[in-house]
Amino acid sequence: MLGVSCNFNHMQKLLFSFIVFSLLSCSAKSQSATKEKSDVLFKESVPLFMDLLMMQKPDLDSSKIHRDSINTLANILIAKYLEIYYLDSINNKSTEYYIADCYRFNKQYEKAIYWYQHEIKGSTNENNIKSSFEFIGQSFLYLGELDSAMYYIKTASFLSEKSENINQVLPNIIACAKIILKYPDPKLSEILKAKGIKTCQYSIEILKRLEPLTKSKTFFSPEPIMTTIANEEKKCN
Repeated sequence: MLGVSCNFNHMQKLLFSFIVFSLLSCSAKSQSATKEKSDVLFKESVPLFMDLLMMQKPDLDSSKIHRDSINTLANILIAKYLEIYYLDSINNKSTEYYIADCYRFNKQYEKAIYWYQHEIKGSTNENNIKSSFEFIGQSFLYLGELDSAMYYIKTASFLSEKSENINQVLPNIIACAKIILKYPDPKLSEILKAKGIKTCQYSIEILKRLEPLTKSKTFFSPEPIMTTIANEEKKCN
């Protein structure tokens, strides 16, 4: 009986080992298939993302056809990137960044902020972190939240100075302020109107808030910001 018992226990161990091996093998195959699927989706997304990037033209924003095209393409990409995000947990920090970009390009600024903030948490890519802070700042600008915007813009500016020889953030935000004035965003105009603020006043206030930051040695511009402010004020009158 002892021999039978030992043999039964041995068979149990073999059966347990077989089950574990089978599960691990299935898991490895499943992971491989998942990675392969996420890679295919990402390759499909690259040309579409480049198309979306090229469609970011403020002078065409007033065209409903143009906005509808952006909306359609952005939604296709967001669906692809969300699928990649849930398939590939290893690279989801990069995917979060792409999701945020698509929402921002589609003027869904609250969702863009959410995903950029997600990307910042635990990310080791310094350039993406800096860009995420900058784009959160830009998103808050288009939501009419200047105080929140400046917090993120200042942080992005600091990170830019820390890692680069030239501040690349401030010129982008100055350009953003000019675009807000030249090509008024309908949703932003409504937000500002509710606050009793004109779009041109808001644009100039952005520039004035940036002025102290432009005194940094890493900031270079062909035009002094005070000249830019004076020029923008003329357009306001």
